[in-house]
Amino acid sequence: MLAVHFPGFRVTGSDFADDRIRIDICVDSNSARCPDCGGTSTSVHSSYTRRLRDLPILGKPVEITASVRRFRCMVSDCHRVTFVESLDWLARRYAQRTERVTAVLRALVMLLSSILGATLAFSLGIRTSSSTLLRTVDRSAPTVKAPRFVGVDDFAIRRGRTYGTLLCDLETGRPVDIIPGRAAGPVAEWLSRHSGIQVVVRDRATAYAQAASYAVPEAIQVADRFHLVRNVADAFREVVDGKRWVAPTIPAEPVAETCTKKPEHERPTKRELARLASAQRLQHRYEDVPDRFRHGESIRAISRATGLSPVPRCASTLGALSLNSGRHAHLYPARSHRLQTTCSSGGKRVAITLPSSSGR
Repeated sequence: MLAVHFPGFRVTGSDFADDRIRIDICVDSNSARCPDCGGTSTSVHSSYTRRLRDLPILGKPVEITASVRRFRCMVSDCHRVTFVESLDWLARRYAQRTERVTAVLRALVMLLSSILGATLAFSLGIRTSSSTLLRTVDRSAPTVKAPRFVGVDDFAIRRGRTYGTLLCDLETGRPVDIIPGRAAGPVAEWLSRHSGIQVVVRDRATAYAQAASYAVPEAIQVADRFHLVRNVADAFREVVDGKRWVAPTIPAEPVAETCTKKPEHERPTKRELARLASAQRLQHRYEDVPDRFRHGESIRAISRATGLSPVPRCASTLGALSLNSGRHAHLYPARSHRLQTTCSSGGKRVAITLPSSSGR
């Protein structure tokens, strides 16, 4: 089963301990190719053992013990006398871990961070440190070719005091280099070291314009989109600020009349008709109270007949009544009398003031 995971190698042994797993392998070939002249040799000079860390199995660290042979170069013109056979895809020269472990560690540090990646790797069974993860990223950085379209802009390391210059490859959208400061000299030196630059995209800084004109005079200088819009906005602001503007006076229109007045041809809605009918019925009940009161009905009888509260709220209808005659005259003495009553209908309360009459 283990041989499936090591194509091109032969598994010679394994040891499963409590704290680790050891796998012994060797190259499944009788010859090797010289790295200088490319000649094939079958003459073995000596052998030694390389120990490599591999991906864990069931949470246990795996150590690979690879038996590596040293061959004699049989080509007389080659200056190399002996050479070591390569482990091909498994590990690089002088490496202490396999390439698949390196790929996992690189993914951890790129997705998380060096500290979190080291913690997660330890829980997975891979022993490493945060410094090792950072070195892994540095060593695996791809070789950056000279860009053709360069973007140059400054950024603040400490606003108002320390600045730097960022150079980006606009074809790939990736940063290429960072230069301390934002002077013309270092930028011109960097541009002169990289040949093949065709377009320099910069901001409005004079230093970058001088650096591009001095280092790559044949390159086209382009203002980026942000600074192009900024230039248009600044020019428009100068034109506007340079003129005196007077706002025209607009006569006020009678908005209130046009908003409140309804057109004559508009018909009332059903809801408005229902509210109007309810108001008319209530008005008829209020108008019926004085007539009943003149005919000698008591307040309680009027309340039962009209549906109003026993304490009437219709002061406006009772205020003009003469209460000094009839069978209710003895209730009001010959002095100023203020009678406050309320009449309830529809949840409203109205204060009622009745004038008093003089004595009998």
